Amino acid sequence: MDTRTVGNRPRRVCRFCGAVHFPDPKVGVGVLAVRDDELLLVRRAVAPEIGRWSVPGGFLDAGEDPRAAAARETLEEANLVVDVGDLVDVYANPSAGDATVFLLYRADAVGGELRAGDDAADARFFGRTGLPGLAFASTVDAVRRWLATRPD
Repeated sequence: MDTRTVGNRPRRVCRFCGAVHFPDPKVGVGVLAVRDDELLLVRRAVAPEIGRWSVPGGFLDAGEDPRAAAARETLEEANLVVDVGDLVDVYANPSAGDATVFLLYRADAVGGELRAGDDAADARFFGRTGLPGLAFASTVDAVRRWLATRPD
């Protein structure tokens, strides 16, 4: 494979047959879950951003409904059953190794007992002050949006 400019972008091209490789984006999903004016965050136990905190989330499986995937990831990482609601935003991440598109949904915790699981070292609800070190631009934006809202 060689790198050539195709459509004004560098692309990997087979030097023998000329086939252009178009990498597929990876899609991640997550939830902005608030309970009693506290935000659910999980502490990452795996790279990237190990030890930092993020909204619960993970990769969308092929053929999976994004809202169902967001609920699955929250159950896996925080042991909470959530009712996934409206789409908050879609984030484009330039990193080639992680989710390149991230869908963030609002969610309400409706069951389960909070505890870390899967690839989370910890899971907690945080108040508006004393927030931990955050991972990922999407989590930083989610926290910013939450802080901009008024408590009920």
